[in-house]
Amino acid sequence: MFFRANKTNSETIKFADLTSYLIEHEIKNYTEDATQVDMMYTESIDIVDRTPHNGQIDKIYYFEKIDKVILFETGMRLVRIYDAVKMKIEKSI
Repeated sequence: MFFRANKTNSETIKFADLTSYLIEHEIKNYTEDATQVDMMYTESIDIVDRTPHNGQIDKIYYFEKIDKVILFETGMRLVRIYDAVKMKIEKSI
């Protein structure tokens, strides 16, 4: 999904670009009447991040070759490394 939403082929993507892609995708795959688009949020049952976050998540990076996600929180000195499949924290640096 990242590669499809990343129109500029950069190493990072802005949250606004990702949400725009998702909305455009949903509208395109439904009828021409946008009022019938179901934009209801459904929380994942399988992927749950139980790690306490003391600040807002500022940046998220996905490393495809090693299948890891790195999170940077606003105002924090820690970088958290997650297994990308289950979003289970592996290490805080």
